[in-house]
Amino acid sequence: MYLKAVLDNPQPLTASKLKFLAWVILATLVGSCAQDSVDPTEGVSQLIQISPNPLKLPLTPFGGSSSGEFVLKNISGRELNITGIGPTSCDCVVAEAEWLDRPGISLMTSARGMNLAFATGRKLRVSLNLDTARYREPITWKSGRIPVSLGEDGFIGLDFQADIWTPFWQEPWLIKLGEIGSNDRASGFLMVRANEIEEFKILAPTNIDGWELSYLENRDNGELRYRIDVTAPAQMPEGPFAKAFSLATDVQGAQHIKFSVQANVLPDLVLSPSRLIFAPEQGRTTATLQIHARATALVFPHPPEIELQGAGVDAIKIERREVEVGKRYDVLLSIPKDAVLDGAKLIVHTGLDENPAIATPIILLKSKN
Repeated sequence: MYLKAVLDNPQPLTASKLKFLAWVILATLVGSCAQDSVDPTEGVSQLIQISPNPLKLPLTPFGGSSSGEFVLKNISGRELNITGIGPTSCDCVVAEAEWLDRPGISLMTSARGMNLAFATGRKLRVSLNLDTARYREPITWKSGRIPVSLGEDGFIGLDFQADIWTPFWQEPWLIKLGEIGSNDRASGFLMVRANEIEEFKILAPTNIDGWELSYLENRDNGELRYRIDVTAPAQMPEGPFAKAFSLATDVQGAQHIKFSVQANVLPDLVLSPSRLIFAPEQGRTTATLQIHARATALVFPHPPEIELQGAGVDAIKIERREVEVGKRYDVLLSIPKDAVLDGAKLIVHTGLDENPAIATPIILLKSKN
């Protein structure tokens, strides 16, 4: 950002640049996404009247957001030039600006590069929104300072404070199941513990869109905790997916327990690759087909039987290897350099009621010359 740009491109530092650097560093320290201990009510420039300062945001339930606004009035008796608003110190805080006499028309704001003429007596509204859903650790207080650059006239600070109510805490926010079979009934869990309250109940069903949820209540050194187990439906569509959950509690005014589950659903029976390709002239005379019964309940009744079809397949040598009994097998194929194949394919006879036979094409690449 600005500090990095200055370090990467050293230039003589003017007094205004030194002031700006100092304010950026101060704003970063004061407004970091953690509990702050710096007093946000330090001096304000007499060029601009700020109301209120500090801005005290409404009590914010953790996971929710709150908003407030500053009104800036030019009381200097002359025109000022606003060259920057920000940074806001973290992406949990967003600031927007508009003239009070032109409501509804937002102004482009940035920490640098602005050139906003601020006439004497005119008022500027700077709206602020704090989104606590971006935090990933418990927090009960937030304060920060948004610097406003006035070019050669220096800087002023817009100070804000927020009391954040975190009745309970959860982790993780995202359950990653990885690669699963469509019938695996894969599962994961999260923990929810009391934070600023002693007792609460989760008011949520045990089945949401086919997903089964169970809630186990326990205590650790007197602290109330819940383990929430989440189990996938009996049949999942193939491909990547993300499922969001929102569970209510009996805590009035509290945000829901929100989390997501992600996974990549693969077929119960996987043959890889989808084509077996040989290129003898380039030294590629071997290939391997991997056979994997991914679903937990899916087991081959016997090692899969391999059949070759097509012209010239008698030249192909086959070796089947057992990687995991009843679950994983590799089929190794090799051909001579002078092999000629036409319409060749490999048939896997699985012995399963579903997908009893699966064909994989065999491709022989040869130079056009």
